[in-house]
Order: sequence, then structure tokens, then C-alpha cells
Amino acid sequence: MNIGVVGYGSIGARHARILAELHHDVCVVSQRDEAPFTTYRTLKKLLDSQSIDYLIIATPTGLHRQNLDEVSDCGFTGRLLVEKPLLATAAPLPRLAVTRAAVGYNLRFHPTVRRLRDMTMASEQVDSASFSVGQHLEDWRPSRNYRTTYSARRNLGGGLLRDLSHELDLARFLFGELTLLDAEEGRNTELEADRPHEVTIRASSTTCKHITISMNMIDRPATRFIEVTTGEGVIRADLLTAQLEAKRTITSDNADRDFSYQLMHQEMTSDETGDVASLADGLATVTLIDTIEKALESVGI
Repeated sequence: MNIGVVGYGSIGARHARILAELHHDVCVVSQRDEAPFTTYRTLKKLLDSQSIDYLIIATPTGLHRQNLDEVSDCGFTGRLLVEKPLLATAAPLPRLAVTRAAVGYNLRFHPTVRRLRDMTMASEQVDSASFSVGQHLEDWRPSRNYRTTYSARRNLGGGLLRDLSHELDLARFLFGELTLLDAEEGRNTELEADRPHEVTIRASSTTCKHITISMNMIDRPATRFIEVTTGEGVIRADLLTAQLEAKRTITSDNADRDFSYQLMHQEMTSDETGDVASLADGLATVTLIDTIEKALESVGI
């Protein structure tokens, strides 16, 4: 396939490299010249110059709406993937002529998440679920001063809830639509970044009445795990080590960071339909983020 990657920051470079390794023809849209791919300065120039089959939007979140408007205006009819989160704040999407569209929640394809999902679906009773993720903001993009990145600023489409929104999507992926019960700010730090630096969210769904999601941009070393309590006991999935523990037995999966991206792109470049997050999924997660932020603002965040 002919593939275009819009944006060549850390995530855009990862997408481009992985797709090239999967033997696709890749070109990029970037203002910089260091990419080892044919480079265009604008999305319009790319679409005017190339017959693109699959387009990935990997710009900062605050630019996603502008990029989607350009995709619509150009009449692009191929496949489209937008990096997560879909938008900075919830809003109607432009009319798109694409044949397929998705949001880049690649952790849906993490092999340990998939096994956890199979086990929870097979259980007759799910009592509670806990999602936890923590990583110090300085470690998100080690080669850059975090103060200059959009991740430190909510008004640029960054901030804790947006950059770590995988957990919100995974909770929906595993247990269905969430009803927010409350949200609480945790620790504040010396980080020169918009609050919250830590948040705990409590929610429920029709398949799991007690869901807790904890996120922070503070922890060293990083952690990312899910614990689900079922009628058969506790299942613990560590997404960083790709280990799943259940009934005192630990099993390991492929922990390569690229693996979930590879599976996601393989689905998007095939005729398979499966676990990829739809635009509706992405918009639901953005709407949930907006709701959480309003809940935090009501108590002074």
C-alpha cells in the first residue's frame, strides 16, 4: 500500500518505521527534512501528489480537527487512522469519504490485554476492575524538554487525561460504555505542567459495577497494569512486562513495544474487522475526558 504519515514527531516516526518494516511504501508530511522518506510540507500537497491508500494523522492533538477538515476538503477516499486522542475536546466531525476510519488506541492489540479480555468474557461474574498507569512526564519524550511539549499543556490538546487516555479506552473496550461516578485529583508536584498531575476516576458499566482508573505523570519507574476481580479470583495484567497472573500462575506474552502497533496496522491494511477503535469510540473517549475535567473543575481544579 501507499501510506502517508502526517506529522513526524516521535509517534509519527514510529508509525512510519513500522509500516516500512511491514513492506509498505511510506511518505510523510513534515516541516523537517530528517525523515528517511519522501517528505511533503502540507497534507494537501501529499494528497495532490500521491495516490494514498492509508493515511495516518500523527500531529499534536490540537491539530487533529484541522487535519480532519483538510482530509474532508481533499475528498480523500482511502483508509484513515487518527492518533489518540481523536480530538482535544468533543465536537462534531467533518463529513469524511474514507472507506475505513479508526483511532490509534493500539493497546487494544496488546497480547496481554487480549488474553485478559478473553478471560473476563468467559467469567460469569466480574466484581471490580482497576486500571493504573504512571510515568514521569520527563520520561515521555526523553530527548525533549517536557516544558516545550504539547503534553504539558491542556490548551494544546495535551495533559494527563489526553496523553494517557489509553486506560479510558481500555475500560470501555473491556467493559462497555462507562458512567462516571466521580473524579478526584491526587498528588501535585513541582512539574511545570497543567494540572491534574494525578487523578483517580471511579466509574461503572453494565458489565462491571466498580471500575477505578488511576493515572499520573509522576511515577518512576513507570507502571501500567489492570486488575480484574472475578468470581474465579483476581487476574492481574502487567502491560509493561506483558505478564498475566491468574490463579497463582504467571504467563508471558510478546513485550515488544512495536507489536501492538504492527497488529493494529495489519488490521487496518487488510479487510479484517476486529478490535480497532472506531471514530465513535474515539469520540466517546474524548467526551468522557471532557466530563472528567468538568467534574474536577467543580471541586476546584
